[in-house]
Amino acid sequence: MIRYISLLLFIGLAFWSCEEGELCDNSLSDEAKQYANNNWDLYTWYYFTVYGPTDKIEHNGRQWTENDFRAMSNYEGTHHLLLHLSGDLAAQYGEFITSDSLGIISGYLDSDLVNVVRDRHFYENIGKYDQFVGGWSDANTDWEWVEKQLEDSTEIVIKTPLKANYLDQRFESNKMLDRAKFSITALLFNHVISGLEAVLTNQKQSREKLNPTTIETDVSLLYNPYNPGGVGGVAFTINF
Repeated sequence: MIRYISLLLFIGLAFWSCEEGELCDNSLSDEAKQYANNNWDLYTWYYFTVYGPTDKIEHNGRQWTENDFRAMSNYEGTHHLLLHLSGDLAAQYGEFITSDSLGIISGYLDSDLVNVVRDRHFYENIGKYDQFVGGWSDANTDWEWVEKQLEDSTEIVIKTPLKANYLDQRFESNKMLDRAKFSITALLFNHVISGLEAVLTNQKQSREKLNPTTIETDVSLLYNPYNPGGVGGVAFTINF
């Protein structure tokens, strides 16, 4: 009975580690978060969307006002950030509002009354979407556009050197997370298989007394860094 309980516990842990554990959702390192905190600012973003890059109006012959770059000049875009208000602002508008309402509180963005909620969505948004590129402290002088080749089309991506560095840090963090998740998954998988083998061994030994045979099996996980959790498949070997 103890053996069966242990097996069930390990199976439960395997599911919990990827569904409830914070590690699976939070792949960004503390260093990368601090880098973003030091180089991305809410007031800078709002100012950029309203007035544009006053120190660099074009890149490679194309001006920032062109339609392909419209995302970076609109704080009311497809995505938004969560803002926390305090003091009189909270009393008037509520404790939390979204960045779509920046215009009505623009006079307080450089005060302690307005703070962006730096959660997982914040760190993802400022690196992933062109809409937030203006918040990087070098956007006013060093914004640039590059073409990203997709399967059947070309996409315009707007970057700055600081944003590009941040994206590299996110990429490295994701790789380290995948390795860690694979190690945890492989360890739990090994425990589960060991439990199953222990349960089946007694049954196998009983059957071999009646019909002697020799069959050896082995089950292991295959690593693939491009798959979620790093798991690329299951290898099952039978020797007889």
